[in-house]
Amino acid sequence: MVNYTCPTVAFCDTDAGGVVYHTKYLELAERARAEFLMSLGLSNQALWVKGFVFAVTDMTVKYHKPAVLGDGLSIQTTLLHLSHVRIHLQQDIFRDENLLVSLRIHLACLSKEGKPKAMDPPLYMALASLRETQG
Repeated sequence: MVNYTCPTVAFCDTDAGGVVYHTKYLELAERARAEFLMSLGLSNQALWVKGFVFAVTDMTVKYHKPAVLGDGLSIQTTLLHLSHVRIHLQQDIFRDENLLVSLRIHLACLSKEGKPKAMDPPLYMALASLRETQG
């Protein structure tokens, strides 16, 4: 599991009522996935140079409670499943101890041309090592 602390919810993240707009959670989850890769010593840029890109193929979002202007949020990213061409993640967005949003995300490993591509051994092993530490 990898934790990412988000910047404080800003006015631009909210609707007229000061509640975080529902699509902003997807942006926060994307940032957390980038941090997830960085925690493994990887970056989206480095993967691109190597000829890999991860694309979301499926996402389920459950909104439990709203975040509001000024909230400090954190996101936990957990690896659920790993194959040589797919990654399944659970991402949970919290305000303090309160679960606000849960996301289940399926990612496919693709070539720059958009075709399925098996991860190279170093990339796969980096992800597999995280799975092992999650027990």
